[in-house]
Amino acid sequence: MRKDRSRTKGSLYLKMIKKSLNITPDKSLMIKIGQKNYKIQEAIAELVDNSIDAMIPNEKLFISVNLLKDRIIVEDNGCGMNEKTFTNAVILGKSSKINKLGIYGLGLKTACVNLGKKFTIISSPKGEDKKYTFYFDEDEWMKIKSLNWSDYPYEVNFENKAEHYTKIIIEKLKVNLHSFGRRVENRIISDFGLRYGLMLQKGNLIIKISDAYVEPNFPQCEDESKINFDFNLIENDPSTRIYGWVGLKWDVIREKVTGSQKGVYGFITYRNGRLITQYDDLKVDNEIFAIRRHPQWATIIGVVNMDCVPIESDKRNFIQEHPLYVSAIQKIREYVKQIEEVIKGREGESEIAEDIKEITEELTNAAEKALGEEEIKNIIEENSDEEGINNYGKLIKKSIGGRIVRGDVFVEDDKEYRNSVNKNTGSIFAKGTGKIRMPKTKIQKGRVKVLEEKYDNIDIELEGRTFNVKHQFIKNLTGDALRSWEMTDKGFFIVKTNISPLLDLTGKEYPVFALHNICESLSEFCLNTNDNSKIIELRDELIRKTYQIISTLS
Repeated sequence: MRKDRSRTKGSLYLKMIKKSLNITPDKSLMIKIGQKNYKIQEAIAELVDNSIDAMIPNEKLFISVNLLKDRIIVEDNGCGMNEKTFTNAVILGKSSKINKLGIYGLGLKTACVNLGKKFTIISSPKGEDKKYTFYFDEDEWMKIKSLNWSDYPYEVNFENKAEHYTKIIIEKLKVNLHSFGRRVENRIISDFGLRYGLMLQKGNLIIKISDAYVEPNFPQCEDESKINFDFNLIENDPSTRIYGWVGLKWDVIREKVTGSQKGVYGFITYRNGRLITQYDDLKVDNEIFAIRRHPQWATIIGVVNMDCVPIESDKRNFIQEHPLYVSAIQKIREYVKQIEEVIKGREGESEIAEDIKEITEELTNAAEKALGEEEIKNIIEENSDEEGINNYGKLIKKSIGGRIVRGDVFVEDDKEYRNSVNKNTGSIFAKGTGKIRMPKTKIQKGRVKVLEEKYDNIDIELEGRTFNVKHQFIKNLTGDALRSWEMTDKGFFIVKTNISPLLDLTGKEYPVFALHNICESLSEFCLNTNDNSKIIELRDELIRKTYQIISTLS
C-alpha cells in the first residue's frame, strides 16, 4: 500500500493506490528445490512412488532402477501419463492425487534435480498412440532467456504401439554412485525391502535394482511377545484406522531376543503402504510418546500403519502436532506398556553395545588400581571397623598357587596366605604373624536388593596381585534398585548397574554411571558403616583416583 499526500489550502488529503506485482518464482527455485539432504535411496524412492501411483489394477507393476556409470534410469510398465497428467507432473506443487504416494506434486522434480543437473521424462499412456517427452537441463534453464515458467517446451510424438510406460533418465549426476562399488546398490536394495516391503509382500509389485530383485526386509519379532493392534481413532470411522503390531526384536540366527544401544529399535511406520520413518519412538514431546528412548527398551520393535495421519512434504515424517498423530501415539502407548511389562518380567544381564562394555571395563580396571592407592588406604584405616578392614583385605590380597612352607605350616593349591592387620602400626599391610586361611564360602551382599547369579565361567588368577572387581549391566534389577553388589565365595566382588529407566540415561552415559556405582559399592564394603558421609567421601576419592589413572593410560 502506498500513501500519496497532497496539500491544498492547509488541508491534508490521503490517497490509496492499488498496484500488482508478478510473483512468478525466480528461475533458481527449480534448482533450489533439489538442495535437500536426501540420501540416494530416498531421492530414487520419490521416483518409485510415482511409478507405484501409476499401477494398473489387477496387473503386476514392474519397476526397473538402473544405476549406470553416467546416468540413472527409472522405468515402469504402469498406466503412463496422458497429456494433462504429464504437463501437471512437471509443474511445481501441481497434484490432484488422492490417497496416493505423490500427494504434494514436488517429489519427482525435487528428486531429479537432487540427483543430477539434467533429466528427461518420457511417458506413453495406456490406450493412446502418443508419447510425451520433457527435457530439463539446469545450466540451459539458467542461461537461456527463452526458457521460462510460462511456455516451457515439451514434445508429443505419434506412434502405433500397444506399450504403456513412464521412463525417467537422470544425467550430469550430482551423486557418485560408484565410489563405493556395489555398496550403493546394496544399500538401496536393503532400504527398498523395508520401504516397500508391505507392497512387495502382496506379490503385485516387482522392483529390480540393476540386476538384483528387491525382497521384503522386515525386522523379526518374537512370537511369544507379539501384540497385534487395530483401532479407529474416531469411533465407527474406518478412514481413521490405525493398525500394526509391537513386540520384542528377534535375532533369527542367534535365536534370541536382541536389542541395540545404537537406536535401532522402535516402530517402522507406514502410510498407504509406503515407509515414512524407521526405528521411531513416535514422540511428540516429553509427555506424549510411544517408546521412551532408553537402553532398557532397546529390544522393542513394531510396525504401525497410519494412513489417515498427514505427512510432511518430503515424506520423511508425520506432522507431529496434528491431532490425529497425537491421538494415535497415545493409543499405541497402551500396547507398548504391555511389552514393557514383559521386559520387566525377564530379569537378566543386559546386552550392552561393545563400545560401552569396553569403556566400562577400562573404568572398572582403573577403579581396581585406585583401590590400592595410599590415600584410599588412609581413608579406610581412619573410618572403618575391623570387619571393614578385613573386607578390604579380601580385595587387596595376594593369591599364591603351588606349595608354600612357612615354619611348620603348609599352604597348598588354592589355599591363601594373608598377613594379619597390625592396628598398632596403623598400616593395613603391616607385617605381623602369618595366618593360614581357607577361602571363605560365605557370600556377603550389599544393603540393597541383589540378583543371585553364578560366576563359574570366570577365570581365577593365581599369581600376582588380583583385584577381583567385576561389573555387569542388569536389566530389571530385583526391587528396581539402581545398583547392587555382592562378594561371592570365589572371591569376586560383583557390582551390578540397573539399566531400567529410573534415570533417563542414554547408552553413552552408562560407563560413568557404572563407575559411580562401582566406587560407592566398594566404599560400602570396605567401610562397613551406615555413615553415608564417610561412604561418599571414599567414593568420591576413588572416582578421582580412577580418572587420574585413566588419564595416564590414554
